[in-house]
Amino acid sequence: MLARIEKTATGYSATTGKPLNSEAEGNTRDETLNRLRHVVAARLSEGVELVELTIPAPHPLAEFAGDMKNDPLYDEWVAEMKAYRQEREQDAKIALCRWVTD
Repeated sequence: MLARIEKTATGYSATTGKPLNSEAEGNTRDETLNRLRHVVAARLSEGVELVELTIPAPHPLAEFAGDMKNDPLYDEWVAEMKAYRQEREQDAKIALCRWVTD
């Protein structure tokens, strides 16, 4: 956790800022930081919980999902892709058979 500490006319002042907005004052730097630690620990013991919140970003291509659905060539394209994939799989099987029998 980051804390800001600064010298004042009467000693030192330290603050954590958001999300806890905790602060403490003291005569010395160490005393002030220890007081701030106690203030933060007290807040956390009262049930305040700090968690990391992850917001997943949408997939960069999500906006294009389904774009081809209404395209008149879509069904033909899917059929061609299927045929090509089957052809490549067959070629791979033939190559594997040749490799095994050689």
